[in-house]
Amino acid sequence: MPENTDDAQPHGGIRPPAYLMRAKKNLAAARSSKRRDGRNGCSLGLSCRRNWELHHISAIRMDGQALLRRTMGTKRQAAENEDAVRPDTHTTAPPLLEVSGLVKRYSNNGPTILDCIDLRIASGEFVAIMGRSGSGKSTLLNLIGQMDAADAGRITFAGHDFSVVNEEARTLFRREHLGFVFQAYNLLPTLTVRENIALPLQLNELAREPRISQLLVELDLEAVSERYPDAISGGEQQRTAIARAVAHRPSLVIADEPTGNLDADTAAAVMRLFEHAVRSTGAALLMATHSRTMARHADRALHLERGRLRPADE
Repeated sequence: MPENTDDAQPHGGIRPPAYLMRAKKNLAAARSSKRRDGRNGCSLGLSCRRNWELHHISAIRMDGQALLRRTMGTKRQAAENEDAVRPDTHTTAPPLLEVSGLVKRYSNNGPTILDCIDLRIASGEFVAIMGRSGSGKSTLLNLIGQMDAADAGRITFAGHDFSVVNEEARTLFRREHLGFVFQAYNLLPTLTVRENIALPLQLNELAREPRISQLLVELDLEAVSERYPDAISGGEQQRTAIARAVAHRPSLVIADEPTGNLDADTAAAVMRLFEHAVRSTGAALLMATHSRTMARHADRALHLERGRLRPADE
């Protein structure tokens, strides 16, 4: 097969990367050396920097033509070799959260509230769970948040199976990787707005500033930062709860009816701020709601009915 010249261009007239041009020259020298000394072939030493850099030739027994195909070959093969060292952006990433066959009953042999629930959530995805009161939305969130134990099934987070870990590991997991927003706010009444937001940062031994100041600005809480929860409005309390939930940049935020106690206008404003606060951290968001208006903010909405999940538009 005739060798390509140094001036050959790949598809589209784009010149090959410099390291491939150097590799070609090294290969030509190696083949020339083979003809002189009669050896069976040679191999390239590989040095992994950013893209594999072909930098020296060491003699081993390898057919010269096979070496050419392995490191350079045709223009198409060279392009494949270049792509092989790059991250595969087309490969489907594993889910952040995977729930398989989850079952929860009210009591032993009692009514089943969740019946073989399957759910997958990707990093950064916003999923809304809809359903009537008593359908099991809060129960599902409590199980995923490791605040309750399922009767059957498995929950894996970033590939880790939480059916086989002890309570101490669950507590550390909740503290480091999860953020919670509750319908009733659940702020600590003896702490100011600023101190409530700082709490997860303190527990995880993370720097409190400038993160707290950033959240006070983003969630419009600067004016009430030194007040206690009973001295601010419901919307301000929920915005404080949201700031607390995302302060330590968790991987997953779990929200149970986060706007359920707010009037329509306040709920809409809080939801916009909530969505922005979560998405800006790259976290996934799992939200239970009975409001179709709130569910429209989600990337995907599911309906929980009779213990089973289904797409909300079915």
